[in-house]
Formats: sequence, C-alpha cells, structure tokens
Amino acid sequence: MPVVDGHSITVTHPDKILFPDDGITKGELVDYYQRIAGRMLPQVRDRPLHMNRFPDGIHGIAIQQKRIPDSFPQWIQRVTVGKQGGTVTHALINDTATLVYLANYNMVTAHVWLSRTEAVDHPDLLIFDLDPADEDFGLVRRTALKVKAMLADYQLVAFVKTTGSRGLHVVVPIEPSETFEESHLFADFLAQRLATDDPDHLTTEFIKEQRFSSMSIATPTRKRWSRRMPSARRRAPRSRCRSTGRWSSPLSSARTASRYEVCRIG
Repeated sequence: MPVVDGHSITVTHPDKILFPDDGITKGELVDYYQRIAGRMLPQVRDRPLHMNRFPDGIHGIAIQQKRIPDSFPQWIQRVTVGKQGGTVTHALINDTATLVYLANYNMVTAHVWLSRTEAVDHPDLLIFDLDPADEDFGLVRRTALKVKAMLADYQLVAFVKTTGSRGLHVVVPIEPSETFEESHLFADFLAQRLATDDPDHLTTEFIKEQRFSSMSIATPTRKRWSRRMPSARRRAPRSRCRSTGRWSSPLSSARTASRYEVCRIG
C-alpha cells in the first residue's frame, strides 16, 4: 500500500488491463500519474475536475463524472459550484495523493475548468481548439502561428498544447476579470477573423458533419454549463487520453508556440 503525501492509498486490481493494445495496467497508470504529478499539478491546482473514467478499460464504457462521490476521503479537496437548477461538488487535484487516488478510481483522463476556485466564474485561460478534418498537421501548425501572431497584437502570449489527437490547443493566459461569456466573445471574434481570411481551409463550425473539409477553430469559453457549446474546460496537461488506445501517443502536453515554429513539428 503506497503512502503518498502522508495518505495510505490501496491500489485495487493493479494488474487490470486498461489499455489493451499495449497491455498497460491500472497499476502502471497509477505509477504514471504519481511520477508526472510535479509537472501536472501547477496546471490543474484549484480547478474544478471533470473525470473521464474507464472501469473496464478504454474499449469499455466511458463514464463522464463531475460530482465527487461521498465515499471519497475528506482529505481530497473539493469545491461546490452553481449549475443550472442546483449545485455540484467537484474534486480538486491539489496534491499527488489525489492524483494517485483518482487513477485508482479508473480516471484515465482529467478535464479541468478554465477558471480557478478563487474566481470560478471568470476564466484565466482562453483556448483556441484547432481540430483538423484530416491528417494535414501543416495546416494546424500554420494556423497556430497565425493565432499566436494575432494575439501578440493584443499583448497576449500564446502557448500550444497537444490534444492527444490530431490537433492543437492554443492556450492563452488572461487576467480573470471577465466572465465566460465576455471572454468567449473576444476569442470568437479572433476565430471569425481567421476563418474569414482563409475560408477554404478554416471554419468556426464545431459540428464535424457541417465542416466539410475545413479545420475547425473552436473557442470553448462561452458558458461553463452549456450543453450546446464546447464546455468551458480542457484536457489537463500531461493527462492520458483514450484516443485510439495507444499508450505511446495519446498524451496531452504543453509546448510554446515558438518551439513549434523552430522545430516545425515540435
């Protein structure tokens, strides 16, 4: 039984296969999150958590879970926030022990809000989600650099994060002074400008069936409880992803935009 941050955590069924294509077990997932915690925690601390759980492995049923179970130990920090028609209490990944506990709870992917608990209705990040219609990563890279240049006109610094799939997230730290709706209007204004300048390749249409061959530029900051828009959360950096089931590739991680410019692919 590992002791993490002073808490004894029992890893149940450590030999259970979660990633069948690679034979990766739950015990190895727990070990991964314990080792990567030092890099991941600064990016997720104090952000309400949305868990993506796979109790039967990534080819089984996916459980999308916001509410922290009553069975969770009290040492796991949490926050209660408003939602349409009531409230929901989320877990917070504020220490390594919590991350290990969640991995044992079969959480493969962690999604966290774009805001922190001290200003939960005011995002401190903007996200430009570049989702290509095909395997043309050159278009993704060129668009990320266009977003970076456009943001520089507003004295905003952009970073890029791999998504675990084919696209990129352009991530922009901002002051948590505006609401989700206000932040979305600004981000959507920039996305519309990009799509207007290159209508043959770019669109702000989120629904894949309506994009045709264009790459989508989504700005998931509109309303944190919206069901019609991309929700105001992001896949946590260093979080494992379901993707195609391969362990070697589905990883969400941060990079600077300049690194993609210099290294071409990153």
